[in-house]
Amino acid sequence: MDARLVSMYRRFTWRILSNYVTPWEFEQLKSEITDFEQWCAAWSRHAARHVERGDAALAAGRTLTAGDAYLRGALAYHWASFVFTHDQAQFRAALEAMGAAWAKAAPLVTPPMELLAVPFGDLVLPGYLRVPAQASPPPIVLLLPGADSAKEELYNLADHIVARGLAVAAFDGPGQGLLSFDSKLRPDQEVAIQAIVGALAARPDVDGSRLAVGGISYGGMFAIRTARPGGQHGGDDAGRGRGEGTGAAAAALRRERPRVAAGARGADRRRVRRAGHHGDLPGRGAHPEQPLVPGAAAGGRLARRDPLTRGGSYAMDYSKAEAKQAARERFTGLWAAITVPFGPDGGIDEAALRADLDRLTGDLGISGIFSGGVMSEFWALSGAERRRLTEVVVERARGNCPVLAHTGQHSAAETIELTRHAAAAGADFAVVINPYYPPASDEGLYAWFAHVCASVDIGVWLFDTGYSGVALSTGLIGRLAGIENVVGIKVGRDHARYLELLGRFGEQILVCSPHEETWLENMTSRGQRVYMSSAAPYLYQTPGWQPMREYTRLALAGEAAKAAEVAATLDPVRAVAARWLHGQARRIDNIAPIKAWAGLAGMSGGPVRPPLVSLTAAEQAALAADLATAGLLGHA
Repeated sequence: MDARLVSMYRRFTWRILSNYVTPWEFEQLKSEITDFEQWCAAWSRHAARHVERGDAALAAGRTLTAGDAYLRGALAYHWASFVFTHDQAQFRAALEAMGAAWAKAAPLVTPPMELLAVPFGDLVLPGYLRVPAQASPPPIVLLLPGADSAKEELYNLADHIVARGLAVAAFDGPGQGLLSFDSKLRPDQEVAIQAIVGALAARPDVDGSRLAVGGISYGGMFAIRTARPGGQHGGDDAGRGRGEGTGAAAAALRRERPRVAAGARGADRRRVRRAGHHGDLPGRGAHPEQPLVPGAAAGGRLARRDPLTRGGSYAMDYSKAEAKQAARERFTGLWAAITVPFGPDGGIDEAALRADLDRLTGDLGISGIFSGGVMSEFWALSGAERRRLTEVVVERARGNCPVLAHTGQHSAAETIELTRHAAAAGADFAVVINPYYPPASDEGLYAWFAHVCASVDIGVWLFDTGYSGVALSTGLIGRLAGIENVVGIKVGRDHARYLELLGRFGEQILVCSPHEETWLENMTSRGQRVYMSSAAPYLYQTPGWQPMREYTRLALAGEAAKAAEVAATLDPVRAVAARWLHGQARRIDNIAPIKAWAGLAGMSGGPVRPPLVSLTAAEQAALAADLATAGLLGHA
């Protein structure tokens, strides 16, 4: 046997077997690998099989099995990369695949992992956080990997910690994981760790006054140095350095460290997972109509933001000048426009609203929430109710997905107040419908929007919809797109109008359509990567049957034919929508059947507020019969 393999098995078998690799799998791989040069490829093939099993389980609605398979796949990719740095192409590919599988596992484990990022100089330090469900913020433990390790290897230890009621986080520092391509371990590594400690301690969902830090091997030493007297925090010196031997073979393995200069291409850094980035909906490359914009590596907002501290009085993590760039980085995947449940007393039912949000961001895997818009009956909500709605949505979505809060109102002053409140509450962006009474000229509308946008710093979406009774002209949209913090437009018009605006303004702002029936084409032919937004993601799907999410994943991964096959399974459901949602004499009257449908599919549903009229019992029964015939209720 290759001497390097002998050294690997003698020194690291215990470590591999303690991290989601069974003895049977290990022995099978040992029999397959006869030369160390085969190591990375063999482990990567093994990892890919786990990920494939996870995909199959997720498609069948078996989220527990899927999460376990993705964890095993991610850690197998970790072992594929383990001290295999002499072949940079294979080393990088294994690390990137590990990150993709890890992102898939994150929302499926219990408690879920929140993928985080902490800016540190020119780097963004990636990590994850797990917080057990309990009444008060728990103490938190920060775990640090060793020199040849990565944060993912600490999951098993983290699982024991979180099971005991403590929150746990693990991060890669400079020179670890993917960061090894453009940084090295620092002689003062604790400085980077102190930045992580400070960000974690500031979070409202953990008790930052009771924070411990520990690690394995070099990570243990870093923990001791971070917690030494005079440091920022006290902590446990949970270092568990183990003697790993010397000798020629071991020395050869240890010398195989990444030696890529810190000036490596910035594109490599952009592959690091960031908070709010949903891995099961990967983004596409740049295209002529909706170009992507560099993020942290080019000195953008991610290089300076602190997404760990979304709580607090002000959570917007980009400057006004960075709003357009921030939008291109943030918006991807399926966004849902939520309804608002009303209780027996007629007020907002906050418990039902939270349950809806948990379903959306949990089992349905929604990438973002559009709140307070037409689906939310914003015209029927008081100012206080609109503000409270934003607060509840932001609080419940925090750590799961971004929030786009609708803040439009006839009065420019009230719109400004609502928009400032949304930013202070922690909404990521705002969307503003035009004032539709009294009728206004293009010049009047431009002056109104210019005044609103000049008075707020948050990124603002336009909303051109037939619901408003006003059509924004092409010339007006062009002028508004030039405003510094106007970042996108939701085009609630026909497909031809969407294509016209995409062609004209796609280079300046995001141009998106809320129509599910053209979403597949928009991805495969127009380069779109964000569905913005409607009730379809929760009307057309259930936790056990998610064709819209699946065909989105396939299309964004470049598998158009498979995506089309999955999308076709929605045709019976689309026929029901054509009758009940798109066949109303007045478009606004589809809100009542949307809420009734949502209730039948497992959301809160419930009545609409006057002057809209809820469905009668007979109408609800007819809708239920149509949905049962279409097969949707069988999946609910």
